[in-house]
Amino acid sequence: MLYSSTIYHQPSATMDSTGNALAAFVDFTVFPASQLYSARYVAGSGWEAVELVNDLDVPREPAIAMDDVGNAFVAWRHATVSGTGVSGSRFVPGTGWEERVLLKDSPGGSPDPLPAHLDGLGGIVAHWATDSAAEGVRLELARYVPTVGWQPPESFDFIGADGIVRDLALALQASGAAVVTWSERESAGDQLYAHRFGSE
Repeated sequence: MLYSSTIYHQPSATMDSTGNALAAFVDFTVFPASQLYSARYVAGSGWEAVELVNDLDVPREPAIAMDDVGNAFVAWRHATVSGTGVSGSRFVPGTGWEERVLLKDSPGGSPDPLPAHLDGLGGIVAHWATDSAAEGVRLELARYVPTVGWQPPESFDFIGADGIVRDLALALQASGAAVVTWSERESAGDQLYAHRFGSE
């Protein structure tokens, strides 16, 4: 057994090419307060002790990803003064979890974090879907550049021009190319769209 509490955990897991793994999960034992934890599996050794990642602003719905050299990133949704936000934390082997970074504050919205893309060189592309009365449904991303830091969030403005958007998904390649897919509910029915961008 990895962990036990009285309420559900919303787990997310990731693994590198050598078999090491990280799991992130939430403890709602004292709901509505919550804590975000992680557990690391080391190939050939087993599970290490559970670690606290964050316990501020009711963290929930973590999405974790890892590259092949063991760097990882977890994003999660949480409460903010004005509504709901997305924050994230980097995991660096030998160092552990860094302080959280606020990626998006979405007044009146409901951002849904998705597993990030890590390029194996320290770069990260975090992304999330936001459903807001003011902005509609859109896919947003923020890039982490080593030695520079986090860049301002970008939005996919071409999504949602004609109908209600659902089921956003994004895939990225190390070269920078990416594909985003989504569904739109239109008068003609439910349409599936895709858009490719970036380097060839």
